[in-house]
Amino acid sequence: MKVNGTSSTIQINRETRKTSEEISHNSAKLASGSRIVRSSDDAAGLSISSKLNASTKSKQQASRNAQDSLGVLEIMEGTLGVMGDMVVRMRELAIQAASDSVSDHERKLLNLETTGLLQELKRMAESTEYLDNKLLKGDKKKLDIQVDKGNNEQDRISIELVDLAQTPLALGISDVKVDTQLRARLSINMIDYAQKSLSGSKAKLGATMSRMQSAISNLSTNVVQEKNANSRITDLDYAQATAEQTSAKIRQNGQVSLASQMNNSKGDYLKLI
Repeated sequence: MKVNGTSSTIQINRETRKTSEEISHNSAKLASGSRIVRSSDDAAGLSISSKLNASTKSKQQASRNAQDSLGVLEIMEGTLGVMGDMVVRMRELAIQAASDSVSDHERKLLNLETTGLLQELKRMAESTEYLDNKLLKGDKKKLDIQVDKGNNEQDRISIELVDLAQTPLALGISDVKVDTQLRARLSINMIDYAQKSLSGSKAKLGATMSRMQSAISNLSTNVVQEKNANSRITDLDYAQATAEQTSAKIRQNGQVSLASQMNNSKGDYLKLI
């Protein structure tokens, strides 16, 4: 009598190992929620997913950049609002001083307030800053805000600080005085120019803020779309994965049972001997 169960036993053990590896791999997928847990699962899909993930992270940071820049623009807008109120007050004083209903003595008192307002305008323009950048002093520089993932000019929005100078000299009111009727009347025209300049600066800020908000909205949409695209590539189909896992466990139980029977049959043959 010839006993030859070795080949069958090796085959069963090999299949059992393969099933165990399949169960382990499926468990990793189920635990992670991703159908790609190693490059061999889908090399091309993994590469695309990595690129999409890098793009999404970059755009999320670009969105935060734009949101931070809105804070800077709001600081500038708030200061311009206060400056505008001060210029309105200066015009009110000039109108009062231009009338013969006040004397030169009262005009000198009105001029004291006017001078104080000019000094405060100068101080505000030179002290309003963000990260050591003087925002309203008229420095010849620009703030480049990265609002997209690329490294091209169109991926940035620039804030030209030189166009936003709000010092008394830049506004054309450094020589404003209301200590005489003539000077008060001349000052009215200068103050009117300053009001137009402030309005222009507010308009520029408003346009830039609108661009930033549009960029943030666009980035938000792009991030959602890229996440959805990435999800379609990497997300695991739980129904299918669970079915495959159940099938593999049933096969494993059968393989273990069959291996046990093979071992028992060898023992029976040995008893016959």
